[in-house]
Parts: sequence; structure tokens; C-alpha cells
Amino acid sequence: MSHTITLRLPTALVQWLEEESRVTGLPEGRIVQEQLEQLRTKKHDSSFSIWQEVSKASSAVHFSF
Repeated sequence: MSHTITLRLPTALVQWLEEESRVTGLPEGRIVQEQLEQLRTKKHDSSFSIWQEVSKASSAVHFSF
């Protein structure tokens, strides 16, 4: 089962995501998923720190489960 999330991103991050999608041919959602997976595998104090990193990069985060 998968979950959908909605992120409000700053312009610079949107531009990076669009360019990364164009260059790699990957959908934007796939790029976001891969970046979250990479962040998850790094050594963090808790899983909550992943969402702290995400919230730093976006002005609003909405999770839909």
C-alpha cells in the first residue's frame, strides 16, 4: 500500500526538482521518494529527524494517509 503526501515547496526547490526530472527522465514523485529513502538510510537520532529535514525544505507540509 502507498500513501500520498502533498508538499508546498519553495520556488528554488521546485526548479531543482523539475530540472532533475527533465535530466533524469524520472517522475518528480520518484525523485522525492528516492531522496527520502537516502535520507532515511543516513544515521539519524530518530525517524522524526527525517521530517524535520523535509519541513526545513518546504513552507508547508500536508500528509494524507
